[in-house]
Amino acid sequence: MPFGLGHIVIQLTAQMRILVAVASIDFRAGIDGLAQVCRAQLHADPFCGWLFCFTNRRRTAIKILTYDGQGFWVCHKRLSKNHFPYWPSGGPIQELQAHQLQVLLMGGDPHQAQGVAEWRPLTKAA
Repeated sequence: MPFGLGHIVIQLTAQMRILVAVASIDFRAGIDGLAQVCRAQLHADPFCGWLFCFTNRRRTAIKILTYDGQGFWVCHKRLSKNHFPYWPSGGPIQELQAHQLQVLLMGGDPHQAQGVAEWRPLTKAA
């Protein structure tokens, strides 16, 4: 690997906000089209740094859009066989936690995923 070039990844943290568009979109949309869906249908700012997840009509693929402060990232996963068996429903948008997104990307139901609570009060020392 050339000097100065490392692996560039999008790191999912527990604090990251992840929004899933319930309605399918036309997957011919590129970055500008996905950003427009964020504004028009999800009523969210695509420059906010959140992850926005989309699926196509047949649910054979998922696209994720995010902005890192310098530019947009688009991640695209297309299944070789079948389709994603679960996709959120109800309302135009659903919010997921980072561990739930990982389950969704592996074809599972994110609402069945068990994770540590986001916040727990500390007990007082005696």
